[in-house]
Amino acid sequence: MTGGLYLLDVFFKSSGEDKPWIGVVFGIVFGGGFLFLLIRSILKNRKSAPGASRLSGLALYKIAKTYGLDRSQSKALADVFREDADRASEEDPLEVIKDPALLDDQFRRAYQRIGDSAVDEAAAQRQISLLFSARNAIDAVQNTTGTAERANQIHRRFRRRQISLSCSLAMVTVREVKENHKRVRKMSLDGRRFNGDIVDISIGGCSVQSAAAIEPGARAKIEFSSAGSPRAALGQVLRVNRTGAYGTFHMKFITIPTGALNVINALVFEYGRA
Repeated sequence: MTGGLYLLDVFFKSSGEDKPWIGVVFGIVFGGGFLFLLIRSILKNRKSAPGASRLSGLALYKIAKTYGLDRSQSKALADVFREDADRASEEDPLEVIKDPALLDDQFRRAYQRIGDSAVDEAAAQRQISLLFSARNAIDAVQNTTGTAERANQIHRRFRRRQISLSCSLAMVTVREVKENHKRVRKMSLDGRRFNGDIVDISIGGCSVQSAAAIEPGARAKIEFSSAGSPRAALGQVLRVNRTGAYGTFHMKFITIPTGALNVINALVFEYGRA
């Protein structure tokens, strides 16, 4: 490099011109080249370092397309792998996605990280909601593209878990009232309350065993406790199977708050802290 600069200096001096800025120009050129190589080396080392995320943009695109993930769900999935520094270098995300058990391990750790680092409860609940939104979307596709035997066994849209959880049903009355010259439907608790047990649950609904005298079409506020916190959702009875004095009421959820929805997801996927 010194020889090259010397020849250039000789050239300009021999031509009768003094160009003092030439050193600055070459300094910028060679300095820029060195900086570029340095940055590229740093980025390469970061990508190959233990704990770096292996979920590339192309891999994320393929996963999102395969499982129909929207932008927010894709971001949640990227965060699941990006933040799991201890395992990211050991497991290929494309292989993890195909294995429900491995995928649940990955999502479970992400769910627990959110709980451990939560400062703003509302923000944490939104993060958890996005996390489960992505997990349910993936699960729905896997349930319809697995083996024929598995596909025949699964006839519900969402994953469902057998469970035994005490609950109460506060019956709801729907009535029409006139407001501002329009007839609107109003719901209110009518005072009837029955105890029961939730025997299976999903984010779409649940089955409740109770001695209550409830008919299909009835609406009820379903109240239960999880980890010491009361939760509630509004449900409607779709059908009733009776055995003696007891009946099993198959209900769909009509309205469910984000916190209760997250708790139900945690119960269904068995992520703990529910």
